[in-house]
Amino acid sequence: MKRLLLLVAGCVGVALAYLKAYEVPPTQAGWSGKVDGDPQFGGVENTFVASFDSICEVQFFAGDIGDGGQYRVDVLEYPEQTLIARSAQVAQQRSHTWVKFDSWDISGKFTRGKTYLAKVVRPNDSINFYWSESVPGGPYQYGEMLVGGAPQANRDLCMRLTAMMRPVDSAFLGCNMFPWVSGLTPAQWADVNDAAVEAGVGTARTEIPWSWVERSQGQFDFDREGQSVDLAVDRIQGELGCEMIGLLAYGTKWASTRITLLQGSPDHYDTSEHCPPKNLFEPVFVSAGGPGDSEI
Repeated sequence: MKRLLLLVAGCVGVALAYLKAYEVPPTQAGWSGKVDGDPQFGGVENTFVASFDSICEVQFFAGDIGDGGQYRVDVLEYPEQTLIARSAQVAQQRSHTWVKFDSWDISGKFTRGKTYLAKVVRPNDSINFYWSESVPGGPYQYGEMLVGGAPQANRDLCMRLTAMMRPVDSAFLGCNMFPWVSGLTPAQWADVNDAAVEAGVGTARTEIPWSWVERSQGQFDFDREGQSVDLAVDRIQGELGCEMIGLLAYGTKWASTRITLLQGSPDHYDTSEHCPPKNLFEPVFVSAGGPGDSEI
């Protein structure tokens, strides 16, 4: 049980983690260029496909510091050019370093699978940028790089983009839950409840054995002492607040192809409840040996 709940908790942690949506480091000094940083006519850009819901940080690798003008990053829908996010202006501290943008004015929303354009501008100053090859089979192929609005074939801009996906709705996080486990004290059951709630479990699958609810053909009993369906509903939906998925599981002795455990079988599941149901119009064999034994 602890392993299961830890696994679910781990899934929640992954859902909340930051995501590197774009990362291209500089590798060669010669793979660089310079462009007018004017927002209207210049700047350097790169397209990318969003795999996230919200942007957190962009880092742009800038070369020569130039006249010290401040940088800004605009993120736009592509090719529509609708502004989605704009960073605060940031000054470069020294030449040949990463410039970080982590303060944003968000004016739209990101859609996973849609193409966007990250545009780096620098009013009243030039931009010394770096790029890396994005040839087929190479390490990078995020999209299309543009310099002053002109596409550059087989190049990706040296830039990093960190983003975040929305947390997974807890309704989709589930676990196996067995409310009839014998020997579980009220305190232990409370620990199970607390762990499930902390992990954000929203759905619980529980087995309702056929052999419990229909011990004799046509005679149903859903309120058996200590094994009632109501008990499962009360504990899972009432105490945990989870959506319960009840699974009618396994077989029952009167409908099984096997009546008894095979003699000498070490398999715990080699029982009538875990064997295929018989054809109800054919006789079933006592499993002391196999077909040919006395029919019942």
